[in-house]
Amino acid sequence: MNKTIKILLILSVMLGAPLAFGQSVQAKNITVSPSGEKASGSVYSTDYSRIKNALYDIDKAGGGTLTLKSGTYNVTNTLCVGSKTTIKFEKNVVLNKVFGSATSSTLFQLISFDKVFGKDEVSGYKGEHDIHFKGNGTVFNMNNKNNGSTMAICVVMANNANVSFEGITFQNIKKGHLVEMDGCKNVSFKGCTFKNMADNSKHNKEAINLDTNDDWTGGFSQEWSKADKTPNTKITISGCTFSNLVRAVGTHRYSGGKYHTSIRFINNKCNKVMAPLGMLNWRKVTVKNNTFSNGKANKRYNYNFLMAGVKKVTFTKNKLINMKSKETIKYYAKYKIGGDVYKATKSKLTKKEIKLLKKNKAKKGTKKKFIINKKKYKFK
Repeated sequence: MNKTIKILLILSVMLGAPLAFGQSVQAKNITVSPSGEKASGSVYSTDYSRIKNALYDIDKAGGGTLTLKSGTYNVTNTLCVGSKTTIKFEKNVVLNKVFGSATSSTLFQLISFDKVFGKDEVSGYKGEHDIHFKGNGTVFNMNNKNNGSTMAICVVMANNANVSFEGITFQNIKKGHLVEMDGCKNVSFKGCTFKNMADNSKHNKEAINLDTNDDWTGGFSQEWSKADKTPNTKITISGCTFSNLVRAVGTHRYSGGKYHTSIRFINNKCNKVMAPLGMLNWRKVTVKNNTFSNGKANKRYNYNFLMAGVKKVTFTKNKLINMKSKETIKYYAKYKIGGDVYKATKSKLTKKEIKLLKKNKAKKGTKKKFIINKKKYKFK
């Protein structure tokens, strides 16, 4: 067998890359129905193959719409989504991630099939763009499993622009993230649900992780994205529900001098989330009109909200109900993590921003006092 062909076949087995396709590449609008097959994880499922081929054909056609009919789809391997692709889900579609000897660790990666095996294929905000997931009681179920020792992630995004998720439930993740987002621009989550991650030894796994692709921090593992430390910008999370999680949204490593900007977290509900927001190197942040309830910190998290390396933060008019921890807000004027690679990152809150902080309503078990630069303040 030709060596090149052999390598391609091996790569195909690893991720299920399409070598043959069942749909016409001229077809921009494709509808797929569930097969009803029970997938073992030892071979590719029919559901996976049909969805994969449809997404490939849409990508090759320069964009289009994939409609998934109602029902349950057993997905064994990663589905790659290219630019100008819309995925519409009819009522009560469930994508059930199957794990086994022949499966991958992710459900979706927002990268073209033609680029997924490459190195440094995309950078900046120049990756796949204009991708939309339109749900209708839609569930992405990760089944509380990992792929061997590799942590599972539901959706992997890097260097993407103009991406939206609406009406999707992301659930049952084991130690990994439901969404990994690095170097993306103009991303929105509207009316989505994120739920069910058990406490674990890491204690630092976010439902939505905002990170940079940085070789020093190990922020991103897929080689198709260049490690150029591009931060996220213009991210909006609104009308969503987060429950039974370690964190809702956060960053746990930073690249020196790089800041996630224009982050809006508004009109959301967080229940039984230990430390809902980890605002590390976030700038131009709005956290408003949210309800945070029943957050119980563990040994690592003795706070509910982290503020480190922050600037221009509007955190106001939120309800804090029974948020049990030593500190509600953990504010660092200087914060350093990850050795000597980067200097300590610095925070700055103005008098006006602190005044707005005081307008949050602390109820029941939530501590009403918080400290900024060694000075005590009080919520309503």
